[in-house]
Amino acid sequence: MSQTQNSTKKEKEYKPRYARTAEEFIFHTDTDSSNYPIYMLPSFEIIYKRKPLSKEAEDEKVAVFHVKSVSEKEAKQEDLDKFKDQLEKFEFTKALNALSELGLKPAIYIVQITYEIYKGDYEELLGEFTAYAIKIFRTIREEKFEISKQGWAIGHSYMKRFLARIPQLASYTYLKTERPHRKLERLSLIVKLPIATPEFANVFNNMVNYLQGAEEVEEVEEKEEEHTEEVEKEEVKEIPIPEIKPRELEIELAPAPVAVTTAVSTTETRVETRVAPPRQQLVKVYLLSMRLPSKYLVQKVEVNESEEIRKWEGIARDVASRLEGIRRNAYKLISRAFAFVEEFGTWIAVSEEAVEETKKVSEWIREELSKLPLQQIKTNADINKLYSVKAIPIYLEPDDAKALLDAAVQHLSQDVGELRQRIEEAEKEQKKSALKQLQQDLMYKQKLLETFKKYLDTLNM
Repeated sequence: MSQTQNSTKKEKEYKPRYARTAEEFIFHTDTDSSNYPIYMLPSFEIIYKRKPLSKEAEDEKVAVFHVKSVSEKEAKQEDLDKFKDQLEKFEFTKALNALSELGLKPAIYIVQITYEIYKGDYEELLGEFTAYAIKIFRTIREEKFEISKQGWAIGHSYMKRFLARIPQLASYTYLKTERPHRKLERLSLIVKLPIATPEFANVFNNMVNYLQGAEEVEEVEEKEEEHTEEVEKEEVKEIPIPEIKPRELEIELAPAPVAVTTAVSTTETRVETRVAPPRQQLVKVYLLSMRLPSKYLVQKVEVNESEEIRKWEGIARDVASRLEGIRRNAYKLISRAFAFVEEFGTWIAVSEEAVEETKKVSEWIREELSKLPLQQIKTNADINKLYSVKAIPIYLEPDDAKALLDAAVQHLSQDVGELRQRIEEAEKEQKKSALKQLQQDLMYKQKLLETFKKYLDTLNM
């Protein structure tokens, strides 16, 4: 059975997986098999071992990462030393110590993955590229026929205790079952640490640029180009996003907690109040709560010999494609007001204007969904309850807020640098359509970066 983080193997609900970085892609690669394709879409969704919907293939760019071979061997110290710098980032030694504290002595394996990478649906081969994963493996439970509920509970208990010690590895830790033979099932705890070689990281970033439209084909005639832009505007309604002006940092005081104890007797009730220590200043930021539609809303699932087959037939095929378009454009719009901070796994904003933009995006999503014949396919689809985008205010201690905002500034600065590089390339190659879009993206990203910088500078004063 391939890797899973579901509570039990019996859960059949398919959850889309996304790879926004080379490391995420390596982690999500199924290393239990080889010689299969992984399709990557502009939305960063990755699809295993099957071609995307034909409608998607026509309307969107795709990239193929064909897993040519996977080899695994038990790691020796000299093998691990080659990846010393990368492993330090994952606090590898601390993870091993945490497992030892739990009485778990793991085996360590080095997995080598060789990809053939193609632009389009196997249209242009870019070459073969190698990546690695360091897998920490420990069997937790073996039971006859299949793992019981108690066995799963024990497995989850070990995983929770491990992550309580190393919470930063939550994205790389999961439980996995396998059958060494027909009458025995094994449950294991696995920590899979992705190692991207510079070559793989570079080609992955190039493929992201390709999927995001950095290499659009220039129209031969100016009139034809203008016509294309008009059609695109009709197909996807853009929300005008106003300039986001930096605001002064808002520091709100948390209310002083009060501990109340009550003593009860037959004659009286006594209430004693103890005041907590002085209240602490907290910094206000906004987290993004976003529930977006996807093509899986209108899928048809068939089970054939314990294998799930997902289908989009008839009108559902067109609706699925349009749902993915809504999802993709929602991400594009929200990225103008929010910054995604990979280390914290969340989108954040620092201005009241960003809050208003979430309301506009949410309204736009509902408006676009109302145009689709969803009731013909999914009679119980209540779009007002299912999908929304909103900003949630949270209050952080100053040191935590600085760490979060600093990480956001670093990511936004990298985005600005990459956009400038792509603009230079588009100018050299005279790709007018791509250049116009890249310049607009750069404008929004620079404004957002300036907003976060001023917010962080105010906090550092």
